[in-house]
Amino acid sequence: MASTSKSQEDWAIYSRNLRLKVHGEPLWAPEPHIGGLFARSTGVRVGDVGYVTTSGAFETLFSIRAAPGHHPNVSEMPSGFEQVVLGPGEVVHVPDSLPPGGVVVSGSPVKRDLVANGDQYPEPAPPGFKFEYVWSTSEAAILHLPDGASQFNLSPSKHAEFHHQALKHASAWYDYALNTRGRLMQRDGLILVTGVTKARKWMVGSFYGFPCTESAIIRGYSPGPVDLDTMHYNYRWDKAIGGMSPSLRVGPPSASQNKLYIREEEEESSFEQQQERDEKVFPGEAPEGLNQTVLVRGFRITLGDRAWNSLQRPLDTNDYGAEVTMILPELSEPGPGHFMNTYLLEAFPAADAAVTHDDDWSQLLDEADMRLLQEEGLTKHLGKFRAAFTDRYEVRCEGGGVYVVPNAQRDAPAIKSTGFPSGHSGIIDDQLTSSRDCYNFRRQSLKS
Repeated sequence: MASTSKSQEDWAIYSRNLRLKVHGEPLWAPEPHIGGLFARSTGVRVGDVGYVTTSGAFETLFSIRAAPGHHPNVSEMPSGFEQVVLGPGEVVHVPDSLPPGGVVVSGSPVKRDLVANGDQYPEPAPPGFKFEYVWSTSEAAILHLPDGASQFNLSPSKHAEFHHQALKHASAWYDYALNTRGRLMQRDGLILVTGVTKARKWMVGSFYGFPCTESAIIRGYSPGPVDLDTMHYNYRWDKAIGGMSPSLRVGPPSASQNKLYIREEEEESSFEQQQERDEKVFPGEAPEGLNQTVLVRGFRITLGDRAWNSLQRPLDTNDYGAEVTMILPELSEPGPGHFMNTYLLEAFPAADAAVTHDDDWSQLLDEADMRLLQEEGLTKHLGKFRAAFTDRYEVRCEGGGVYVVPNAQRDAPAIKSTGFPSGHSGIIDDQLTSSRDCYNFRRQSLKS
């Protein structure tokens, strides 16, 4: 693992384990972390364009659903920005998609109900402890939801429109992130959100480097109704792991700490006005208290070499007149979406961008194979990846961008145009790895 801070390391372990459970990108920091009082009351929403920070939080740069100047957008927007207005029912709310006490967990742990004198526990349970998860793996992660969680998902009927936006504006969105907003990110950092899972309360935990001959144990403690002010006492790891303590975060911060619902009288009027305006654009998507975003799903956007290099700007010149460019953070834990887009761009090096959805890679390989891919990289498993890819997907181009369509849907129309130049099947093989294919198709698109 690359040298990182403790928080980056915690997030990396947590994300690489839980993203393979195909619920979405897991966030180590679900709480809203920037913005004013109203901004923090909403959390991440469908239509947001942003990235996961090195601390495991999702930072929204703008929303394709809001007008310039309307939360979360500022007045200066990406070049060519187009607002996408969604109608009633085009964001689907699924209450209690994970029930109270629901869990997303890796490593196949054993769950035990702790009963003081019951048969499930070999000795009297510590007072107040209700359950425990026991692992025999070297690393794992857990998301526990005391009050359950709800989903907000883009209607399938609008996926093509969102996909088209990502393909059309990929370069402009990265230019905005890097050069207008000054964010440091890799070429595959941006996500256009199509679904979120939100909770009122949560616990995230992870461990790494534990001897497989021993057991890692996390216990849940609930002396009574879970209260925000005492929730950080409600979980604990049983022992130190591998010579260092495992990681655990609980949230949100207590109501008295984050002051989210303790508003001063003079703030109330402004808050309600913003809330009324917001409801017209995002109807029913900000229930009070449901602002902790634990999982994010969406389109992953990766720029090709040519497009990425064109966006690099020197920050300054040093004393010798040489240009000083930005130093980007390392991509410490690339996920399956990264490998899928990388594969597409290596096959079509003239493409400006690759855009695929989380649902695409989740159908590609099973969890064990995806874990090997994350741990050992694409090169070592290229043959198996290529075989699975060509068996399941057809590749299409639009305006210089590449994307995939499941073979079961290969007769479906392209997002905007007709697909590849006449005579090409669209399946990646030796005949389709030259840069000419996407380049020629881009020229056709521009002439049409």
